Amino acid sequence: MSWTDEHTEKVIDLKGNHTWQEVANIMSEELGKEITIDRCRHYYRKYKEFYQDGRINDQYKPQTERIESRKQRVTIEQKENGQQVSERTIEATEEQLKDVEFVLKSHNYDPTHWKVVKHRSSLWEQFSNKNGLRTLYASRLEVEPIGDSISFDEMVDVIVNSVEPG
Repeated sequence: MSWTDEHTEKVIDLKGNHTWQEVANIMSEELGKEITIDRCRHYYRKYKEFYQDGRINDQYKPQTERIESRKQRVTIEQKENGQQVSERTIEATEEQLKDVEFVLKSHNYDPTHWKVVKHRSSLWEQFSNKNGLRTLYASRLEVEPIGDSISFDEMVDVIVNSVEPG
């Protein structure tokens, strides 16, 4: 069994009426493995300021929430031919992954300037205490610039701004 916020709360509760040795013995019994005095002291000192009304308050983010809030790993590779390869984790449905515009926007590419060369994704499910079960996709997208072509809006702007009233 691994250490949880509930174990930290119990250490803080126990310390009020027990010695460090007694706290370590009680926690060792509960977890079924030896817990040292130093480990109990560590959790007590680190989290006692966040402990109010029998639990750790909202100022402290439990480990599961800290993992979720880590910055997402994003990889972008620039190729010599102007193509780019983007890899990131995205939250999507299977239907959304079939939508080229959605995939481009998920990788922060403007669909009016980039086209998909290749897209591959793999899925897994992740559980978090905050959001429950989520389906995530590791998405790898290869794109290339549309080239010298311009969007319809850009073309209208060029025509409107270059024609002099006559």
